[in-house]
Amino acid sequence: KGVLRDFLWQHSNKALGGDSPLWSPGQPGENVTPVYCLSLLAWEEDWKSSPGQPYHSQECSYIYNYPLCENILHGTDQLKSPKITLEDNISVKLSTMEKKIISSITMYNKSIDTLLQDTHIMKEASLAEEQKVSKKIVTLENTISTSLAIIHALEKNISTSMEIIDKLKNKDGFCLSTQCFLFYKDVKRNWADAKAKCEEEGVILAQPSDSNALLLRKRIVENFGQEASAESWVGGKGDGSKFVWSEGGRTALMADSSLLDTNQGNAGTGQCMELDAYSGALSGTPNAPYDSASCSNNYYTICEVIV
Repeated sequence: KGVLRDFLWQHSNKALGGDSPLWSPGQPGENVTPVYCLSLLAWEEDWKSSPGQPYHSQECSYIYNYPLCENILHGTDQLKSPKITLEDNISVKLSTMEKKIISSITMYNKSIDTLLQDTHIMKEASLAEEQKVSKKIVTLENTISTSLAIIHALEKNISTSMEIIDKLKNKDGFCLSTQCFLFYKDVKRNWADAKAKCEEEGVILAQPSDSNALLLRKRIVENFGQEASAESWVGGKGDGSKFVWSEGGRTALMADSSLLDTNQGNAGTGQCMELDAYSGALSGTPNAPYDSASCSNNYYTICEVIV
């Protein structure tokens, strides 16, 4: 599908540039926009003279008779699971929590049985043994208390996970690989207000992985339309020589990173990271998803749900 100056495979990287030699005769590939898609050209006997030019660009709404599918047998997780569902992201964690709860309840029941047995022993024991039994009872009571605390914590984690699922289902949420995001285009905010908005929702200002940063702009436009293609705040803030994620204090980008638009990007204090505007013709470095801007500028907000 046409993106920027290139065609991109749906689940991978660049397919064809506008100047590729694989275009059919008379198809220079100038129609490289989001409304154009890549097609395999029909075979005609009089085209045998140029068999190395198999592709054609056509409006994505055009009707063809045949889809050409590919069964991916090998590759990265990103290729195998281009769009991970919310249930896939949460189900493993919920299953683990359920096992822990069952284990804790079993421990709790065993502790009660042992306590009852030792209480019976204590009644029949001598005074010398009674003190030992009393200490064991205290230990067992502590074990029971710990088990109950674990159960309570796991129940709270399950409740939090279900709240996360509701946020993603009921609001403008989507996932890329193992990261899930919320996009707010209702109001444009400065960086500090965007960070506060995410924290108010119980999430963080987005900290995309390098691979997801390249896909994030495209997915936002696909999900929310061209009006959502303007700049959006993410969680990096300049400290003079680099950008640092607001959550955890890890380095986000160095000032000379290839992911930062070299025409404008700098990591000075008072500068914050923004996901650059997305259009058919980006200025600066087209493959650089980030730019820096004054933290007082007002942009859209991208939050990340920690799953």
